Amino acid sequence: MVRKVRTGIRTASKVQERELITKAKALRDRPELLVPSCLAESCPRCPFDAILAKLQKVAPAAEDESRLQYMARRGHPLARAYAATLLVGLQEKADYLAPAKTPFGTFHYAHRGRAPREQLVGVQYYNVPELRLLTVGEYARKHRLHVYSLRESMVTSCREDRPPEAFVQESLARLKQNLTQDEDGVACPHAGTQPTLVVHWRGAGIKIALCGKCQPSGGNLPAFLAERMVVPDLASSFDLSLRLHLECAGDLCGLGEDRPLTSGAALLYVDGKKDADEILKRETARAIEEATAAGAYILGDHCFEDDPEAFLRAVGVPEGLRPTLRTLLEDREDGIAVSEASLAKLLDALEEEDVERLLASLLDDQEMAKALLKAAQAEGRSREQVVQEALDTRKDMDVLSRLPSWDTLPPLASLADRVARAFKTDGKEEAVIRATRGLQAGGKEKVVSLAFLLVLEAAKGKGWTFRKEERELAEFLTPMARNLLDSVGTGYRESLQALLRASGSSEVLPT
Repeated sequence: MVRKVRTGIRTASKVQERELITKAKALRDRPELLVPSCLAESCPRCPFDAILAKLQKVAPAAEDESRLQYMARRGHPLARAYAATLLVGLQEKADYLAPAKTPFGTFHYAHRGRAPREQLVGVQYYNVPELRLLTVGEYARKHRLHVYSLRESMVTSCREDRPPEAFVQESLARLKQNLTQDEDGVACPHAGTQPTLVVHWRGAGIKIALCGKCQPSGGNLPAFLAERMVVPDLASSFDLSLRLHLECAGDLCGLGEDRPLTSGAALLYVDGKKDADEILKRETARAIEEATAAGAYILGDHCFEDDPEAFLRAVGVPEGLRPTLRTLLEDREDGIAVSEASLAKLLDALEEEDVERLLASLLDDQEMAKALLKAAQAEGRSREQVVQEALDTRKDMDVLSRLPSWDTLPPLASLADRVARAFKTDGKEEAVIRATRGLQAGGKEKVVSLAFLLVLEAAKGKGWTFRKEERELAEFLTPMARNLLDSVGTGYRESLQALLRASGSSEVLPT
């Protein structure tokens, strides 16, 4: 749909002048090129017949300069433009041309008589499909007619929205995309892998599905198609919908089906105020928000509907954390969506109060959860790091809850207990550190420390400070040290006491 043009007279180049004169001469006997022809059975009486009749009255004067000058000043606007153009061909002269700046480039035209600028440009560039519409565009809009400009001609379906098949195929070819066709219409190569804007061209009876990358220049398919047609109401010629291509576990959410755009989004798109990328992002977010508000769990392009367990497995949530997270998700009123399989992404998608509830559930302590989350935020640590810390703390608490508790222990018992608890809560590395510190003590503490290092396979280079009998005693104690590292509950007390006895210590554990 061609817009108004801006002009300013300039000296014509010889090439421009020659081309314009050639086209003017070609129109002498073919005024029908300037008006649309009617599609079969579309118009009981063609609304452009009267305009064509006026042009046919001008054509016989093609060799009469005075008559052409007269006709270029009076009569129907298109007839004036036609006479003015024939005058250029007759005079074979167009020293000065006005540049018309259009959305399709700058085109120079000759001004003669009193013909309107738009009609002059349309007549003198009848071979340009977009500009050809200027000859009848205003008349067609006024009378609510549908006009289509093909490569070689114009056609009209009058008041019926029915573009010819040739026009539809030309329009699709102009997209310059490798379109595939099926029963649902045509689609770009990416339409099955990412959000797609589906334009249902009503009159053509075809759906065109394009992703954001495959949109025409400007990102607006209806406006692109309208460059070569005039319709009463562009918005009414198209239905717009969003195609997400989500793989759904069932058919409850409807996210796998085309969703009509909101009326506001459709108008913004058709009017050219928002391009396809903006509309796709906006409408995709709206669709997913509506689905999650209804309780759906979405991971990337997969929808698990109301199955949080399947969703958490797909995200890759550790098995130990999964029950707690599942309970948390089930307690929420809405679902959740994450872009990729990542615990960090899932935690970031949760509200802060949900993360606090998760930590409180893991630690079984609301105040500790608040403190942990507050400290992490102050230190800039991620939510994933905070949850891992809570998991480690919970693990330590679970381990320690299965061990006996004493207010105080004798020195040797205290050393062995520290090494064993460090191994159970923090692992081998921390246990080695504790045992190595024990080497600095004397007597039995030093020997027991070496026994632990032997069990932990960390005694290399440390035995040279021991006497032979001390090394032999340490080797003798390794089975008892190993039992202590592996034991829990009452077995832990018994293993610790057995280690003390075997070392020759007289220490007795408190009751």
